[in-house]
Amino acid sequence: ALCLLTSPFVPLLFMGEEYGENAPFQFFSDHIDPEIAEATREGRREEFASFASFQAEEVPDPQDPATFERSKLTRRVDPELAALYAELLALRHELPVDQPGEVSFDETERWLRLRRGRFEIVCNFAEEPLEVPAPGARVRLATSSAVSRQAAPAVTGPAGAAPPEPASVTVAPLSGVVLETPA
Repeated sequence: ALCLLTSPFVPLLFMGEEYGENAPFQFFSDHIDPEIAEATREGRREEFASFASFQAEEVPDPQDPATFERSKLTRRVDPELAALYAELLALRHELPVDQPGEVSFDETERWLRLRRGRFEIVCNFAEEPLEVPAPGARVRLATSSAVSRQAAPAVTGPAGAAPPEPASVTVAPLSGVVLETPA
């Protein structure tokens, strides 16, 4: 979600994705003509014949009313996921509309980092935590509570001064973070 909704492109969300819908969306049809109905069934079987996940099970019959019923939205909301999408959509309004600045990635280590104005988006697609330098940045949004901050070296300053921003941020596996640097 973080990678999709902070990208500079128009995001395409699938129905119910923003709240964690778990009903499958199976292709269904209601052809009156029996020849078209059978051609549709056969076409679906041929289309899915090369997918390993459908080798052991039958491709849902698009003409079967049960296929339609299984595809109806349950509208059971995962509050945590819905809140994350709401935060991401609100943040999206603050991101500059132009193309991103610097983009860096490592396919082997499975991470992506891109700058969008004063924001930096870091996505960790790996099974291991990722430590990224973040001098002067604050964590604006994180997809996981497993984000930890390593403090910058101690700085002496006036009493009551704000604590230093983290020198680095550790991003949990399979999660992401949006860092914000003051303008």
